[in-house]
Amino acid sequence: MLPPEVGIRLDLELWWNPDHLPPDRYAQGVRIGPDQVAVLPGTMVTVAGRPAYRFTIQDERRFQPSSAPLITVRQTRAAWLVPTLRDDRMLVIAATPAESDLLPVVERAVATVAIAPGIRPEAPVTYQRSDILKKWLLDKDGNVIPGRRVEAKLMTYAEASDALNAPHVASASGASASGALTGGGPGSRAIPRMDHDPDALYWVVAVSGPDLPQARFGPQGAPSPALTTWILYDTPATTGSISGTGTQYASAGTTTPAWPIGFDQLPDRCH
Repeated sequence: MLPPEVGIRLDLELWWNPDHLPPDRYAQGVRIGPDQVAVLPGTMVTVAGRPAYRFTIQDERRFQPSSAPLITVRQTRAAWLVPTLRDDRMLVIAATPAESDLLPVVERAVATVAIAPGIRPEAPVTYQRSDILKKWLLDKDGNVIPGRRVEAKLMTYAEASDALNAPHVASASGASASGALTGGGPGSRAIPRMDHDPDALYWVVAVSGPDLPQARFGPQGAPSPALTTWILYDTPATTGSISGTGTQYASAGTTTPAWPIGFDQLPDRCH
């Protein structure tokens, strides 16, 4: 945390609003940074000619020096939620720390924000389904790996995120590890910052069979995990995107299904 006399930081980010929440309700699920401890009640304002919400976030950081008492540092963020021209997008503006003498300057800057229609170029699929199938079905010499099964379905990133976050095992103990999945938000829905275009195209891939990679987890020297039964992940289908939601590894066990539950019912935009 920087002291107020250093200056102020202004962030403008576009976040996903999958439940089409109004800004005052949306604020309940906003989380900005690891030091956030509370969201204080705010008030409705007007930004860019639209009904927006102005509120405050409390941050707190504690650290224990080796030869001194516990030190606690607190500060606040001034935040604005501004609906865009799409009800599934929210502009999130944050100024940190709000104790800075420059906050009035930021407030005047926020008052000049304008909302314009978004322009999204059409990106063709450059990573084909056949590329994914060959990656998993053939060994390094080009021979078919016996017992392997792999399927890939083309979805939007929003659909892919929902697919990766859905349960795919019969029991909580059936999956041994998973990748970094989106979380948080109001209720059970995530409201992530839009590092990815929700309409961008992604492949959701499921693969099962022998000799699959194992998940990396646990301390060094811990017992080796069980063999991997299947892997589920998403990957960009276009050159405009760089990463996916995450990867799930299902380890062999008495409750682990041989194939991700629900995968066969997922949509596929590639026919």
